[in-house]
Amino acid sequence: MERTELRHNVPTDEEARRHIENVRSKDSGWAAIADWIESGWQKSLVDYVEPPAPECPLCGDTGYHEWEETHRGIVYQYAEECICRKRARQIKRLEMSNLPDTKRMRLDTYRAEEEWQERALKYARAFTKWMPATSDDAPPWFFIGGQPGSGKTHLCTGICVELISQGHAVMYQIWADLAEELKENRNRESFRSQMKRLQEVDILYLDDFLRGNVSHSSLELAWEILNGRYNKRRRTIISSEHFIQEIIDRDHALGGRIHEMTRGYHVPIKRDAGRDQRTKGGEQIGLQV
Repeated sequence: MERTELRHNVPTDEEARRHIENVRSKDSGWAAIADWIESGWQKSLVDYVEPPAPECPLCGDTGYHEWEETHRGIVYQYAEECICRKRARQIKRLEMSNLPDTKRMRLDTYRAEEEWQERALKYARAFTKWMPATSDDAPPWFFIGGQPGSGKTHLCTGICVELISQGHAVMYQIWADLAEELKENRNRESFRSQMKRLQEVDILYLDDFLRGNVSHSSLELAWEILNGRYNKRRRTIISSEHFIQEIIDRDHALGGRIHEMTRGYHVPIKRDAGRDQRTKGGEQIGLQV
């Protein structure tokens, strides 16, 4: 038992020196051996690196908690994934989502001071808690449209952060940038794989949907993405300066699909300069006369 303990314990410097001197004192034939032991010990001190302390005190960086339970004389072994591993996946999903300012734009930081803001936040929270009643229930979409600067991106980003924490993969795209990129890649091999990712990712968030001058080719791309997500039963989040009816007036099939899928999660925000949070409370910008 004593030899086993010695074999597993690292000797102190003083213990090592005493051992070396003891070997050297035997006779002249042992001096060379003592020198060899001493040089090896000194080298090990230089090369030795203290192992880093585990980052997770709960599991010691193993990623799992293990325990045993005895029932009627039988020992059962269990293992459960540690919260640190779940948190690491969440951080990775946030990084891959490309979402803007996820630390600031969360549902619990959205300031609902007026009735229309409370209503918008209520619908956003309800969307994150949606669960299918039956296996046939298709997941709904979330649409918020209307007044620029009213916090639409904040709410939608907050929804995405919450869904990521639930284990969903999210992709964020600014519509104007995405449309231009797809048009450039239309005749390239990468187009089909890019379109496949847009249609199949668990959660897709299209920000500033159909903003600016919208061409016929842009509407076709929008239809291909959203109709693909409709067929594959994927949740979609859309923010826009347009109302759904305005999209229907521009492209009936596209707007009709959005209207169908945003059942219960459609938030129109009346166009009113007083609802623009970017300019509210600041000095009026204009020519002083």
